[in-house]
Amino acid sequence: MDTSKTYIKMCDCPEIQGQWNPKNFTSYHAYHKRLKRVGDFIYGIQWENSDREELIWLPRQDQIQKEFVNIRGIGSKGYTLVKYFCEWLISDSTDVMYDLSSMEQIWLAFYMHEKHKKIWDGTKWKKK
Repeated sequence: MDTSKTYIKMCDCPEIQGQWNPKNFTSYHAYHKRLKRVGDFIYGIQWENSDREELIWLPRQDQIQKEFVNIRGIGSKGYTLVKYFCEWLISDSTDVMYDLSSMEQIWLAFYMHEKHKKIWDGTKWKKK
C-alpha cells in the first residue's frame, strides 16, 4: 500500500475524497491533513471525535480498479480492464508516467484520466 507523500497529495482531491464512505469499505487507510498517520487498515471503525474533512482517504489499488470497472461498463471482466489499462500505458500516459512510482499512483492516474479527464502534473491534477 502506497502511503508516500506523493500518493497522499494525489488522493487529496474532491474526485477521490468524494467517494469515501468508511461504511462502504471493510478496510482503508487515512491520513490527517498534516500528513500524520491516523491508522493502518482500520476495519469497519470510524474515528471518534474526528472531523472527516481533516482526513485523507487513500484508496487501495483494488478499490481504484473496482471504481474504474463502472466507468466503461465493463462489468467484472478483468481482462478488459487490463486491456484498457495497457492501451493507456502505451498511448496516453507517457507525459505523466515518469513522476509516478507505485502501482497505486499509476492506477489512480489512469482512473483520473478516464473518469475526470485530468492528468497529474507532479504537484496537482489539471484538466487535459
